[in-house]
Amino acid sequence: MFSTHPYVNVYLGLLKRIGFLKSKLVFRECTSVFLRYAGFKKWLYKVGYRYGYVSADLIICQTHHMRQSLIDHAAYLKQEKITVIENPLDIDQILAKANAFLLEPELSTGYICTAGRHISEKGFNYLLEAFKLVHERFPNIKLLIIGDGPKKKELICLIEQLRLRDSVILKNWQPNVIPYFKHAKVCVVSSVKEGFPNVLLEMMTVNRQVVSTLCAGGIENIPGLITVPVSSPVLMAEKIISVLEKDIYPLPNVFFDFLSTRTSAAYTRQILQTLEFVS
Repeated sequence: MFSTHPYVNVYLGLLKRIGFLKSKLVFRECTSVFLRYAGFKKWLYKVGYRYGYVSADLIICQTHHMRQSLIDHAAYLKQEKITVIENPLDIDQILAKANAFLLEPELSTGYICTAGRHISEKGFNYLLEAFKLVHERFPNIKLLIIGDGPKKKELICLIEQLRLRDSVILKNWQPNVIPYFKHAKVCVVSSVKEGFPNVLLEMMTVNRQVVSTLCAGGIENIPGLITVPVSSPVLMAEKIISVLEKDIYPLPNVFFDFLSTRTSAAYTRQILQTLEFVS
């Protein structure tokens, strides 16, 4: 059995512990819960992991940084059962979605694009501060933020404070965001903390000009990706401006060569091989 949500992982682990399940259990970590959460919620995770995760036959982490965090906070887990397998990507499906027709007159002057839930971890407040500086250099360009969430009202207030009402577009959740990534002048991941942002891989599949914060382990090793420290709006603005001025422009095949190894078949094969080895 394969599960990738912490609550479900804990539940399945407890069922196996009491003998209700006999299957081998493979858990995938979707984020570093012990770094992302605090207080009572973090305590709940500690309890759940302590009594549920010990039943796992294999625990998959997305990055080495995530694996080390899990080892540091859950020393009772056997390290040999915790492995790193990078997230898979369906390139053909993403490219097919990219061909969808996009008619957005308000974006005709060019735009910077990002997407995600309106929560603190996504760092949209820092992106807005960075865009304020970019807008001074490129007054016609727009910032498009796709998504929704509990921090939306705060973002709207910040947009007003920065006097960017006419230059920032907040678009609700979209079933297909890929065309927006494809036609953007620059795609940006502004997150403060992530397990690993899959949206980054989607952006890289259809757009050569991508700027990302170092919000997860492994991002610093992606060839051709333009990176900035987290929570650094001035540095982010400088990188975005450089891209718009064509001072930075990745080679055509750099992203594709990196992404082409992340197939679903390879991901599944590696899970089964690793599971057989640790068993």
